[in-house]
Amino acid sequence: PKLGIQPFIKACCDAEGSPFKPYLATQMSVAFNLYVNILNRVHLHVRKALGCDGPQLTHAELLPTLSVST
Repeated sequence: PKLGIQPFIKACCDAEGSPFKPYLATQMSVAFNLYVNILNRVHLHVRKALGCDGPQLTHAELLPTLSVST
């Protein structure tokens, strides 16, 4: 299942009883992309520490970032 950022943020705002503001979707996108970037870096450091950083590591193993069309 795929859920867009804007509907997700609208649902969060609705659950909190606050009005939706479009900039919240942008902020969520930026925050999520930073989170995924940090997660990927930690993953690489852990693999290196475990000796699993050889040529078998491919980009397909990394988590994709969130893409948003505005």
